[in-house]
Amino acid sequence: MSLEKNFNMSKLRVGVIGAAGGQGGNWTKRLTNWSKFIFDIEVVALADKNPAVEKIASKMNGVAAYTDYKEMLKKANLDIVVIATPHFLHAPMVIAAAEEEINVLVEKPMCITLKQADAMRRAVMMNDIKLAVGFQRRYNPGYIGLKNAIDSGDLGFVFQINGFFRSYRTNMYYETSTRVKDPITGRKHGWRGFWQTEGAGALANQLIHHLDIYQWIAPSPVKSVAANSRIALHNFTETDDNTNAIIEFMDGSMGNIQAGVAYNFGKDTEFGVYGTKGALVHRGNMVDDDGKKVPYLDFRQDKKKPLSDYIPQVLKGDM
Repeated sequence: MSLEKNFNMSKLRVGVIGAAGGQGGNWTKRLTNWSKFIFDIEVVALADKNPAVEKIASKMNGVAAYTDYKEMLKKANLDIVVIATPHFLHAPMVIAAAEEEINVLVEKPMCITLKQADAMRRAVMMNDIKLAVGFQRRYNPGYIGLKNAIDSGDLGFVFQINGFFRSYRTNMYYETSTRVKDPITGRKHGWRGFWQTEGAGALANQLIHHLDIYQWIAPSPVKSVAANSRIALHNFTETDDNTNAIIEFMDGSMGNIQAGVAYNFGKDTEFGVYGTKGALVHRGNMVDDDGKKVPYLDFRQDKKKPLSDYIPQVLKGDM
């Protein structure tokens, strides 16, 4: 059921799977708030195997609660469903929604294997629905400005793109995640930090937003990647917490990525784009000697076009 087929309806009916969890709870709150000024959506159903979902729904006017997500997909007459569950559940839930002709927004990452991604794509195409993955940072004005600076040609030939995405996760972050039965070993453990349930390490999980921006702003498709990953800090997990990669693009430009969640000094993000006519460096969570944020450094040779054309919120003091 495509969204176009429902434009004549007064409201688009939205459901949330995983509504009793952290991300699902956040989505429920966001959608409920948005519906106050985006008048063509309404939250009508919540699903979670945790019975607490019934208490959550009881506080919302006219919202149905389900402990079986498949029952919600069949009975709630949804136009859109938001899926905010552990990674290994994304693929079967998206496919189930597609088979009911319900449009889907699934949290990142899309799934945990290429085989799953192919199956999801087939289900989406066969049932003529829309599928979106939660990469909302593409709408950040700063990242849009960075991409516009590259696409405009003002930096000349972009020969190097660097990405440093350093963050931290505590042991408790992994240990308190919902316990599941490992399909390979049969033992129960938190779903985070294990290949069969989380599906990937830090770069493809916590830092996947930065990876998405990195490949989005790149002026050329990737030709090759050489990378290595290690467990630097969280040695009770299977998945890595630190990654380094060297990237070659089709146009001959190069790049590198350093990313991980073992950096217990705090978060530190930097995009560096270097061209033959200049460079732009976007630094998040960095400060200068006066304690002020320094989100962008502008090294362009030709500064006739004001920086505000690229990074408007910096000049407005919004960073």
